[in-house]
Amino acid sequence: MFSTNPSPSKGLKLSSAAEIVFRDLYEECRLSRPGANLCHGLRFRLERFNEKERKTIVNKKKDGCTPLFIAAKRGNVEIVEYLVNTCHADVEEKGLYQVPDDQSIHKVSPLWCAAVAGRLQVVKCLVKYGANVNCVSDTGSTPVRSACFMTYYDIVKFLVESGADITIPNYNGGTCLINSVQSVPLCQYLLEKGAAVDAVDIQNKTALHYAIQEHRLDTAKLLIRFAADPFIKSRYGDDALQTACLKGATEIFEYLLNEIWYPVERIADAHELIGSTFLDEHHDLQIALRFWRPAIQIRNIPEPPVQKAVLPPNPAYGNMKEYETLEELDSMAGNLEAMRLQSLMICERILGLKHKDLIFRLDKISVHEREGAEVFGHNPNALKLLSTTWKK
Repeated sequence: MFSTNPSPSKGLKLSSAAEIVFRDLYEECRLSRPGANLCHGLRFRLERFNEKERKTIVNKKKDGCTPLFIAAKRGNVEIVEYLVNTCHADVEEKGLYQVPDDQSIHKVSPLWCAAVAGRLQVVKCLVKYGANVNCVSDTGSTPVRSACFMTYYDIVKFLVESGADITIPNYNGGTCLINSVQSVPLCQYLLEKGAAVDAVDIQNKTALHYAIQEHRLDTAKLLIRFAADPFIKSRYGDDALQTACLKGATEIFEYLLNEIWYPVERIADAHELIGSTFLDEHHDLQIALRFWRPAIQIRNIPEPPVQKAVLPPNPAYGNMKEYETLEELDSMAGNLEAMRLQSLMICERILGLKHKDLIFRLDKISVHEREGAEVFGHNPNALKLLSTTWKK
C-alpha cells in the first residue's frame, strides 16, 4: 500500500500518483467497450492504495462526472460493480447528463443516468448497493420517471418492484403517467400500480391531454377506460375535445364524440374549430370544409335549431359576418382570404381573444404580412386592428 504518513514529500508523491491513476481510470471508463472490465494493470494500481485513498480517487470528478457515472451511462456493469464494491465509489454522487434532444445539461444520480440510458443490469447493480430509487435530478425527476419517458418497461418494472414511487412528479408537475403516453403497455402497468389517471402538471394538463397532443389514440382509449375525466381543462381552458380540435387529432376527435355525451352546440363548435385548425395550420381548405359543412347540419338537428353566438361586426375582419348557412359558406369557399378570416372569427368565438392558439395564429399571419403576403386583402389594416384587440 502507498503510505499515508504525514511526510510532506511522501504526501505530494501520493497526490501525484493518485492523480495519474484517476486520469487513467477516467479515460478507461470513458473509452471502454460495452461489457468490458478495467484492465488488470489499472486495477492493480488502484488496489495498491488503501481503502480511504481508493475512495477519494474514484469519487473525484472530471467534466462534472465521476468514473462511476461514466461507467453507469455506458452500461459497463462489471466496472460499476468493481468501483462500488472494491473502491467504495459513492452511488449517489451526481454527475452532468446532457439530454440528446435539446442539449440541455442536468445534474442527476448514476442510477438516473443508467435508467434513462436503458442500462438495466447497471440499474440492478446500483440498487443492490443501496442507490436511492427515488433520488431526484435538479428538475425533480426520479429515475423511474426518466425510464418512463424512454419507455423502458423492464427498468420501470424493476424500479417499481424495488420501491420507486410512481406518484412523484418533477418540479413542473410532470408525472410518470404523463411521461409514458407513447406506450400503452407502460401506461396500463402504471395505472394498475396506482398512478393517478387525472394528475395534472403546472399547465393543468393530464396524461389524456398529452396523449391527444401526440395523436395517441390507443393511449387515449386506455385512459378513458381507466376513468380519465375528459372535461378537465388546461390553464388555457382546453379539455380533451378542444385539445383534439386544436391538434387536428381527427381519430381521437371522432372517438370522443362517439364515447362521450356533448351538447349539440359543443359538437358543432368542435367541428368548426377542428376545421379551422386544418385551414390555419395545414392550409387544407377541403378538409376544413369537410368539418364546417356538417357543423351547419348539426346545428339544425334540434327544434328549434341551435344558433351560433356570432360575434358582432369587427373592422379587424373587414366587418365580415361569420357564415351561418350552407349557402353563405359555399359562396365564399373559393376565396381563400375570406376563408382565413372566417377561420379567425371561429377561433375568437370559441377560444376567446386571450387563448394562446388564437394569438399564435395571428402571429403567424403577422409574419406572412411582414414577408409581403396579402393575407387580408379586404382590409390592409386588419392585422393592426386585430393585434390591438387581442393584446389589450
